[in-house]
Amino acid sequence: DMDDPDNAGLAECLYRGEFEQNASLSDTYQLFCAQVSLADFLVIAAEAVMSFLAVGESKTILAQGFRLLFRYGRTTAFEG
Repeated sequence: DMDDPDNAGLAECLYRGEFEQNASLSDTYQLFCAQVSLADFLVIAAEAVMSFLAVGESKTILAQGFRLLFRYGRTTAFEG
């Protein structure tokens, strides 16, 4: 629900684009949509952000853990 206050800014991040690049996750997903489901892509993107923002030794440990434990195969459900 994009009108829920808890989701403020989510639409810009997911599909409208923001910042100077005016890029969204949807734009980036188009580069990978033939290789991975949208559901898996969103998990990968979230884990990439967490790894990028981690500091010190935890940065490497977190990234390695995500890579080791990632499970492909999520399916994307669409509401209509």
